[in-house]
Amino acid sequence: MEGTILEIITEKLSPNKINSFWYHGDSIARIQFPNGKKLYAESAGELEVFIDGDLFIGDNAVVEATKRGYTDVDIEQLGSNDAFRCNNWFVIIMVDVNGEVCSDDLAIGDDYNHAMELLNTVAEEQFELMFS
Repeated sequence: MEGTILEIITEKLSPNKINSFWYHGDSIARIQFPNGKKLYAESAGELEVFIDGDLFIGDNAVVEATKRGYTDVDIEQLGSNDAFRCNNWFVIIMVDVNGEVCSDDLAIGDDYNHAMELLNTVAEEQFELMFS
């Protein structure tokens, strides 16, 4: 995709922290097209999770899980135990040259690696639509 630029905004935290939970509220990567439009891979959705009976919301959930040394295995276990009232995911969106969202939910993924794959796949599709 000639003329496109990939920027990693948020590096992967570790191989055992790829669940979207860890990236609450973050954009992880952006691809800019020659015409100024951009695709973003970003987390979407709210986090509300019970940990040992206490409700943690948003970034507080991530902070608490980090303090406890949790990894993706622990987050998956919380999900298996129905501890989540709300969860998040990664979404691919497109913004125009003015930064306004012009397409959202172009793809949805649940972990960092999958979101990066989706970002590249959607970029190839959009590049073809825009420039062929």
